[in-house]
Amino acid sequence: MPGTTNIKGIEIITVCTMILIASGVYFLNQAKGNQIKSDRGTIQSDVARFNEYKVMVFHPSDCGCCTRYVVELRRQHFEVEVVITENMTSIQKKYNVPQSMQSCHTAVIGDYFLEGHVPFEAIRKLLEEKPHIDGIALPRMHSGSPGMPGPQREPFTIYQVLEGEYSEFMIVGVEKTPVQENIDEIEAEKTGVEKNIDARRVEFISQKEAIIKKLIAQGEYQCCLKKPCISCIEESPDHGQGITCKCMRDVVNWNSPCGECMGEILEGRGNPYLVQYFAIALADQIGEQYLDTLKQIISEKYGISIREQLPGT
Repeated sequence: MPGTTNIKGIEIITVCTMILIASGVYFLNQAKGNQIKSDRGTIQSDVARFNEYKVMVFHPSDCGCCTRYVVELRRQHFEVEVVITENMTSIQKKYNVPQSMQSCHTAVIGDYFLEGHVPFEAIRKLLEEKPHIDGIALPRMHSGSPGMPGPQREPFTIYQVLEGEYSEFMIVGVEKTPVQENIDEIEAEKTGVEKNIDARRVEFISQKEAIIKKLIAQGEYQCCLKKPCISCIEESPDHGQGITCKCMRDVVNWNSPCGECMGEILEGRGNPYLVQYFAIALADQIGEQYLDTLKQIISEKYGISIREQLPGT
């Protein structure tokens, strides 16, 4: 409400945002020999050239995909300042974002606005060319755009805006991840016919789950969640365990688990037998200064008192 500040609420939002930053829930941009084949790797290195730009992102407090977009910006090495506001209309009006171009969040970089889940290809083009416009926009929330779950199902049309008028800025086409390309090759060898993208995705998920089930039976996959995480078989940069998982061992030794597990624990889906360890393990990654707040979150999610949780160092 105007004139009041909910300190505890802001602190919890801050902790959750930092945890999401640490979470690389699904790291699908891998390639043979740990070399990234996807153009996304090139995009990241190119955009990093512009990391002297600070990005200010305005979004509502309850917008999860907005938070994930912030995570993606930071992974591209941008310095990001987040401004939580429940009055997005006034922000979009201030930066001259047409109503038909509006999305869930508005970012400002240099002299330009970025409206919605704008792909990094478009940000790179904007900063390189420095056109005489007010900003660029990707209206609505598209599957596969930065911060949004799911595969990209159609080309993204990015619009440029000047004084309320908009026109096409660029089109970002559908690209295949290395995982999808690998599945294509296998299927082509077997039948010579490509499966559609949804069928390939379902098949790959089932393959991963089968691998996890086999490893659990062999005692080589020890996760800290009710339903074992998938990230650890994808060699995520933060964890890198290949086709094994040691997240349970990490947690009981007061070390942070993989990014996917951190996010799932905060959502209440952790192994109930490990609850007393969760706050101190997450604080290993997030910071000891947030331990009390983490304990409060764990207490609310799992029905355990703060006193029952490990005190920390």
